[in-house]
Amino acid sequence: MPRILPWLLALSPFLSGCQPSRPVNNLIALFTDFGSSDPYVAQLKGAIKTIAPSAEILDLSHANAAFDISAASYLLAKSTHTLPPGTIIVAVVDPGVGSSRAGIAIRTTAGHIFVAPDNGILTEVLAREGLSEARTLKIQNSPMSPPPFMPAIFLAPRRPA
Repeated sequence: MPRILPWLLALSPFLSGCQPSRPVNNLIALFTDFGSSDPYVAQLKGAIKTIAPSAEILDLSHANAAFDISAASYLLAKSTHTLPPGTIIVAVVDPGVGSSRAGIAIRTTAGHIFVAPDNGILTEVLAREGLSEARTLKIQNSPMSPPPFMPAIFLAPRRPA
């Protein structure tokens, strides 16, 4: 089971800077290329609910073309622009699964918070919404998150860079 508490703790300094004009809600939106024929989406949702039971989880899409970053970037931007400010969007479409690629957390000028691998998936979002703040999330080795299972790697214990 992915450990999400360290992920949330890694984001806490990022979220603590939220202004009252940009309220943080309890909506977490998921955008992946995991598909629906395996347990990965359920494990990701279970990890989120274990740590944040009141979180509302919205499935944007899990049927994205595997590893197609440019298509995912376009679809992600189109899928998220109507979400309320403060929504956390976890976007995982990554051909570098299991690599040492860092994750990133960004807040847009529209008030959305995106967490994704640093692979270009947020290009269209940034072009449309602009960048307010960004953090690098470095992957730490953890016996709870063996590669190549991306949610485990992505939500493994981290520390802000």
